[in-house]
Amino acid sequence: MTMQNGKTAVPPTPPHNREALGWTFLIGSFSALLLLLVITAVSVNYALQNGRRDLTFILTAQQGSVRLNDASGVQRAVSAAGPQQELSTVTQLLTDLLVSGEVTIYSPDEEGVDLAQMQFYNNADLTFEHVDTPRFGVSDQPHRLQMTLMAGRLRLTVPASDGRPLHIFIHTPHGDIFIVDPGQYSITVDEGQTQTAVLNGRAALTHADETVELEKDTLGEMSASSIVRLTAVTDLIQAADFDNAWGDPANPWQTGNWDVELAGQPRGSVKQVRSQTRSLLQIIRNGKGHAEVRTSQQIGADILADALWLQLDMRVIYHDLDVCGSQGSECPLFVEIKYEDEDGIAREWRQGFYGHGLASASTPYICYNCGGTQDGHVPVPMEAWFVYDIEILAALARQGAPSPARIHEVTITTSGHSFAVELEHIHLFVMNNE
Repeated sequence: MTMQNGKTAVPPTPPHNREALGWTFLIGSFSALLLLLVITAVSVNYALQNGRRDLTFILTAQQGSVRLNDASGVQRAVSAAGPQQELSTVTQLLTDLLVSGEVTIYSPDEEGVDLAQMQFYNNADLTFEHVDTPRFGVSDQPHRLQMTLMAGRLRLTVPASDGRPLHIFIHTPHGDIFIVDPGQYSITVDEGQTQTAVLNGRAALTHADETVELEKDTLGEMSASSIVRLTAVTDLIQAADFDNAWGDPANPWQTGNWDVELAGQPRGSVKQVRSQTRSLLQIIRNGKGHAEVRTSQQIGADILADALWLQLDMRVIYHDLDVCGSQGSECPLFVEIKYEDEDGIAREWRQGFYGHGLASASTPYICYNCGGTQDGHVPVPMEAWFVYDIEILAALARQGAPSPARIHEVTITTSGHSFAVELEHIHLFVMNNE
């Protein structure tokens, strides 16, 4: 460095330094561009993968009025006599005694195809938190159904599908339920426990840090302090699938005489109907005035069980009376269990089913003169197969009825004026903790 005219002379920048500076600028700009492209690609991919839109899901009130509370605070009711109601997420459904409804969730890709169906019954408190699907078809994320069941009974059917899977999460006061596979499930929440029944499929129950998996024909019970899995020890009903011919020693079912009210009116028919894939019990009657017939099986078994699980696969094809007639005593199908409690007192549990009509003072929701322990008659879809299940010990406890010490008889009663029903199987499983 030299002094010229009293000033310090700055030497020129060497050529190689200018080139390095240029390359640094060029590489930095290129790197920034690459980073921007990567960030953009990641952001676009994230949006494509995780963008969501609501699924269409529809509420149908089957009996009474279902109360709704939505996220905006609006309260309204959907009655069985009114139209269906399309729902939005963060909607709470509430039912009172003798109120029931159905929610259907539809596929976004195939018109008229159900992703899931659920029926809910008395005193239910159910909130839908997320019912959505990926916004873009390139996403590999599942459909999502997330809800909270605080009280009541929920029956869930998830059809098998070759398309995008449906992930179902159900939060309860006692733990969480994840539906793993398509199938049929029922969940009952009361003050003391949550009971999950798997008729078909698989589910996982999580309580605190413990997870229990359930498969076909298993029950899970979660309480505030524990989670247990129950499996079937034995089926108290023989020839449960009606595959054995009448008169076969392996078939203990017996059909009584028809009770026909009006002289000159016809009886009906009780017969087995066989195909290559199934054997059915079919009961049909066409006529005027009341008629009924009972098909029974003597059980005669002492009971020592943690649970007693009834399963029934049925189809109500038609019946002419609304609901179960003017006294609630003419359901096209009743299932009855006669039992003895630990004090030796004879008792009876009964459940009725019907395919059409609205419960009212003239067509009551229960049978007033039948006696025994009973819940409200259950509406089922006409001409469609329907699987009903219930844990008998819990059902009796909810109504303050004693548990059975001995089961005497299981009876299938069909009644009304004109009616047709079919049954594919009926099971009564004795369940014990593993």
